Amino acid sequence: MKVRIERAADISPTVRIYFCRSLREFIFLPGQYLSFFVPKGPGRAIRAYSFCSSPLAQPDFQLCVKRVPGGIGTAYLAENVGKIVEASEPGGEFILPERQRRKLIFLAAGAGIAPVRSQIFHWMSSFKTAGAELIYRYGGADECLFQNEFLGLEKKHESFSFVKSDSQTQKDWGAVLRDRHFPDKNADFYIVGPPEFVNETMKILKNKGVDEGSVSLDIWGTESYTI
Repeated sequence: MKVRIERAADISPTVRIYFCRSLREFIFLPGQYLSFFVPKGPGRAIRAYSFCSSPLAQPDFQLCVKRVPGGIGTAYLAENVGKIVEASEPGGEFILPERQRRKLIFLAAGAGIAPVRSQIFHWMSSFKTAGAELIYRYGGADECLFQNEFLGLEKKHESFSFVKSDSQTQKDWGAVLRDRHFPDKNADFYIVGPPEFVNETMKILKNKGVDEGSVSLDIWGTESYTI
């Protein structure tokens, strides 16, 4: 499908939001991503970025992108602001259940907050009675993405809580999680971030007795999410 990259805005020293519009109607689910076909030598490379906006705003949408020095995907998006580019249909299985009966617990690291933000927007419009918690790991105060937004939601909605964990001051992520109580029988878990973060988080949850069947994973840095 064809997408116009309308504008971009830096939201941290390393992360940029791209404001886009599809030139035709389409549907994406909170937690999914969009792939772009990036010229590379004689062929093309595929680079995928998660939606970070509410699906209710379609055909307008936002992508949260970490700038990677030398990354062909980030350079491609930056060079095409104001232009129309080709993209795939939305993809990905890191999505919420159709009906929420249990609390949602999101554990995200860095730019992995992107799909979670989309999911929380959806939670606000559909699921609020069941409750949600966001535990966010980031590297430095200026890299806590959407902080004011989540703090505002916490004040507005009693059923939403926001827990921050700065890796520069709280070195031991395991200790952060081990100190928390997770009622696995009453919650669904959504973990997103780089492999080491996802693996460590999953290990701790398993040690706490959380059922693997209640956990959904989105591992960034695999081939599908190369930037």
